[in-house]
Amino acid sequence: HQSQLETSIISAVGNDESGDAILEFLQDEGLHTSLIQRNDHPTSEVTITLSEDGSASYVIEAPVAWDFIQSASEAQTSVERSDAFLFGSLACRSEITCQTLYDLLPLSRYKIFDVNLRPPHYAMEVLAYLIQQSDFIKLNDEELYELGTLFGFSIPDMKSGMINLAKISKSETICVTRGAAGSLLLHQGKIHEHLGYKVQVKDTVGAGDSFLANLIAKLLKGANPMEALDHASAVGALVAASEGANPKITPQQILNLRNQ
Repeated sequence: HQSQLETSIISAVGNDESGDAILEFLQDEGLHTSLIQRNDHPTSEVTITLSEDGSASYVIEAPVAWDFIQSASEAQTSVERSDAFLFGSLACRSEITCQTLYDLLPLSRYKIFDVNLRPPHYAMEVLAYLIQQSDFIKLNDEELYELGTLFGFSIPDMKSGMINLAKISKSETICVTRGAAGSLLLHQGKIHEHLGYKVQVKDTVGAGDSFLANLIAKLLKGANPMEALDHASAVGALVAASEGANPKITPQQILNLRNQ
């Protein structure tokens, strides 16, 4: 894929068939799995319910293997050497994994926070800490309003809300996704807007993650913000137009959609 980066995953899976299957899948996809621990807790399972329009709601089982990610020197070295470190707030629902994340954050040169406000798995003091640590914050429009309520910054409109979030954090880059309405990117003091691509949605599972991965890949490689946003929007749309979280998307499909 044209935006592929060398990527390692810090996580944990169980000593079970699902754990075996995940590691095999990741290795087949060319991802480094040496930082994925194994323990005696079950591999994570998520139950996804799709509405008629393909929007997904999630039940995330607990406790599971990734609630018990231990601090490890190999992971610390990897984070120190990496151009970017991407993490989500959901990792902090357990004390052990949260502490491991806290150990890694100071080692990273560029911290990307994917906000996952999945009730009841978040605490205000944890969110406040992660926001303060982050160079780049990605969230959706509902999560922006939720953070505004939690931390008392005003959101008269989406763009003002992003600027106000930037003020209470040290983040110079904030991306807000708005589903079918597209996305906004605050980057180096300027807000860029993309209206999204219109596709027939099969399911939204994986679309946000695919969008963010491609946005990061493009920005890290020096693309201008609008080019990065356009590319990421096309990939996110193509994933939403396909079944499942990991459909095969070709560079030609991305090009075709962007040229429509």
